[in-house]
Formats: sequence, C-alpha cells, structure tokens
Amino acid sequence: MYSCDDVYIKNKFLRTVLVAAILIAISSLTVFASVYFEWNVKLTEYFKPSKIQMEQMQKMTAFPQVTAADSGITVDILQTLADSHGIYVLYEVSGFGNIGENETLSWKNAHLKISYDKNRTVGMGGYAYNKILDCDNNKCTMLYIRTGKNEVINQKLAFDLSGLQKSVTDSNGRNYYPVSDCKFNMEWDFRYENTGKTLICDKKINNGKNTLTQIDLSPISMWMTINGDEIKDLNNIKITLKDGGTINPDYNLSFTPLYNGVNIISFEFNKVVSADDIKSVQIGTDYILLGDL
Repeated sequence: MYSCDDVYIKNKFLRTVLVAAILIAISSLTVFASVYFEWNVKLTEYFKPSKIQMEQMQKMTAFPQVTAADSGITVDILQTLADSHGIYVLYEVSGFGNIGENETLSWKNAHLKISYDKNRTVGMGGYAYNKILDCDNNKCTMLYIRTGKNEVINQKLAFDLSGLQKSVTDSNGRNYYPVSDCKFNMEWDFRYENTGKTLICDKKINNGKNTLTQIDLSPISMWMTINGDEIKDLNNIKITLKDGGTINPDYNLSFTPLYNGVNIISFEFNKVVSADDIKSVQIGTDYILLGDL
C-alpha cells in the first residue's frame, strides 16, 4: 500500500523528470538551430543562401567562438565556412574608435595558416585576402579568405593578425595611418566535410592546345584544372544556370610548367550556387556542358 505522501512524492518526481526532459529537448533544438541554420547575418547577406541551402551546407560551417584582446582592440571569430579548396573566416574587430566616411580598416599583416593534403593534386594556385563586409563606429565585420589547389584537411587553425591601420582615400590617393600595434595569434580546432562535387573529364579546349581534366565544384567556388600550354589570358569565363541566369566571375589564373603544363582557373561565387543548378561553363570560346561530364 502507498500512502498519500508516497503518491505525492512519486508524482512530483515524475513531473520533475518530465520538465527536465522537455527543457533538454528544447535546449537541443535551440543548439541545433543556432549551430546549423543561424548563420551570422553579415555572411548571410554576402552569400544569400536559402534556409535549405544553409541546411545542406551545415557540415561546411562552424562557429569557433574565439575571442582575443590586445592594446584596446578586440577580435571575435564569429563563423567559418569551408570547402575542399578554401576556408572563409568571418570575424569582428572592435575598439578602434570612430571611422570617417572615406576611411576603412586593414591589417599590416594577416595570415591564416592552413595545412593541405599534398598528395591529392598537382599544380599551383591559391590566394588569400581580407575584405570588409560592414564597418561603422567602433565595430567592423571582416571576411578573411584563404584558398589553395590541394584539398583542405581537418586541423588546428592558426590565425595571425597584427598592426591595425586606417586607410583614407582622398584626391591624393590612399594613405595609411596606424591605429593600434595590436597582435593576435588565435587558434582553434577546425573540422569540416567536403560536400562538393568533382567532375573528371577529358575535354579539348583552346583549339586543341589544352585539355580540361577536372572541375571541382562547391556551393561557394569552382576550380578547373587544364593541362597543356600556358593560358596567358582568357576573353571570357561565364557560367550558365539551368534557370537561364548567368554568372561572370572574377577569376584567378595560375600556371606551372611541371607535368607538361598545368593551368588552374579558380573563382568564388558571390552567392551560394548548387552544383546541380549549373548547366554549362564557358572558357573563352569553348562551352562545356556539365551534364556531358
């Protein structure tokens, strides 16, 4: 026989367990939503992904939550986005004071140390630069982009920044003025999964002087490997989408004479593009239908 007190204690215990389970479930859903779907608003404005695309890219995205401060300047690492060829680091800089209408910020030195799988590919290529997505008084959101021909691997990233400076553009050109001699050496564990697509092909282009051998596609970039003669200039690079839209990207072109010559053409998309949405790629006067590869 149970007493009234026993029943009360048992019911109270069950209610407590139920409430705890509900709170854990809500907490888990909140973490899931924030980690996988809630991109930083500045990165969302830059890449313009849909909710479905953000879900599909969840394994390419991470939120390091790294903060460092030095000499009055604070740097917060907000989010990373990665594919097989590059890592994009979104970060915020604060503490520099006011900034004028024709002024912007930059670093004397900025470097993201990346390790690549050196056994995967042949050829040269890659670049690094820093761009400002938004800047106002005392807060600036920046995107650092580092890419390379070989495949990015999971690793401990090291991001070094030093010498914050202000650039002023006037009738005499651009001039730089020191803001802070701050130095940052930030590290965090980096993990991602390559969700891109690699197309192996054997397509003659450039009047038979070159052979397109590989296209690496991700939602944020395209890399093309072209063997043969050095391609010194291209009249046109154009991507045609299945819905009729087109993209004319600013591309990077590099060449190595090794292995009978390897050209690398690479570029970033300024919005998220699904590989299945691309119909064709134009390289100069040559058209490559992706459906034929």
